[in-house]
Amino acid sequence: MVVDIPCAGELVVLNGPLHILSTFTFDKGGGFHPAKAVPFETSFVNNFKIIGQGPGTNLLIHENFHLSINANGTLTALIDNSSFEYK
Repeated sequence: MVVDIPCAGELVVLNGPLHILSTFTFDKGGGFHPAKAVPFETSFVNNFKIIGQGPGTNLLIHENFHLSINANGTLTALIDNSSFEYK
């Protein structure tokens, strides 16, 4: 993946492991329902820290995402908010 880092003035190739922490919610009966079932709702937060070699070349990316699909299979909510910070 190639990312433009404006604060460093260059394109940077990113590779390596991606660590994922997941939290699941179970219903009152202890069941977990797969994503193919509707209604469906999911949310996640991404935090990426791209650390440069010199001062002022770090890029911090924060993203909040939410998706809801009702019992008819209709998309009822889609929220994707991202923020970027250079340090």
